[in-house]
Amino acid sequence: MRTVAILLLLSAALAAWAAPASIPKEYWKSLVTVDEVEDADRAWRGELVARYNSLDYVLINGDKVAVNAEMRAKFAASITASPITANPDWRKIKELHRPGDQIYKFMWPPLSGPIGYVLVRDGQEIHAVYVADQ
Repeated sequence: MRTVAILLLLSAALAAWAAPASIPKEYWKSLVTVDEVEDADRAWRGELVARYNSLDYVLINGDKVAVNAEMRAKFAASITASPITANPDWRKIKELHRPGDQIYKFMWPPLSGPIGYVLVRDGQEIHAVYVADQ
């Protein structure tokens, strides 16, 4: 009997861990469109590459290393290789999106949780994509 109880508790815990938590409505911050999200993502990635390209040195394992063309190319490739359009959850939001649906940018209070986007239909969360943690 004890083994069955432990297995049931473990099963419930695993199900709760695997299921994405809903995003509290008070964290839904601003309405956005698909185009706005994808444009902002491209701009942010371009800004990261520009910032890195402006550096003369970086710290690698505590050592000051001069940034060279190869390092700049590798950084740019790594940043541009994973746009939001490649994110399976973002693609799912686009696939599920219907006329009348809304997409909100969400954000937990500062330094306490994730940032992302949530697809909302008739006031109910349909699907979310997490893009960063604070």
